[in-house]
Amino acid sequence: MSMKDTMKDNTKQPISGYFLLEVLNKEGEVIEKIEQKNTIMDASKRSVADSIRGISSDGAENYADNFISTFAMGTKGTNPDGTIKYVDSSSNGMFCQQQTGSDVHDGDFMFIHFDKPSVYGVDTINGDDSTLLEVKFVDKVDGSLTDSSLTEYNVSIISTSQTKITYNILIRNGGGNINAVTPYNECALYVQNKYDIGSAPVNLGNIFASRTFALKNKDLDTSFRIKWTIVF
Repeated sequence: MSMKDTMKDNTKQPISGYFLLEVLNKEGEVIEKIEQKNTIMDASKRSVADSIRGISSDGAENYADNFISTFAMGTKGTNPDGTIKYVDSSSNGMFCQQQTGSDVHDGDFMFIHFDKPSVYGVDTINGDDSTLLEVKFVDKVDGSLTDSSLTEYNVSIISTSQTKITYNILIRNGGGNINAVTPYNECALYVQNKYDIGSAPVNLGNIFASRTFALKNKDLDTSFRIKWTIVF
């Protein structure tokens, strides 16, 4: 293979991601599981480029905030017939964040906002840790926010490989319950750069990775365990 061909092949190597969602019962037993590759969004590549060149593509001095800081789950990842919606890499948010009719959003969703890792290796962010910043439910009608108790959540960021980062997210029985039963079917990771929840609709930042999946119900009898790995 010529040097030209090698360079061409190398430029095609994408950022990739792997998504694992486990549903656990009250006894901690896995009762459902999803393992899939995810879509790496176009905005994620812009965030990486902004960090390398030291200034953002929109001219703002926010390149230092291009770290993943938010995990979100939504309720509009499937069609009415139950089929899973296709995620286009050019999308700027989850399906539930889109605006339809008079509602601010197309569906209810929740998000977990956390600080960047403080150590290289394994950084565990518990519900009583100051680096787990806030967890909120977003109402689709008016975009209003409801706080959820931080103690129902746990995030650990593992970066023991220089080119691999894994986000382990635990949503306990008492967490993630927007309604008595909440039908989740989409997830996403966002970078910090444009995070702004001061007014509706909320801006969680540039979307980095996204995944839709068959509906998984969340209630007080179940917990969710997510393992999301990004490989460079």
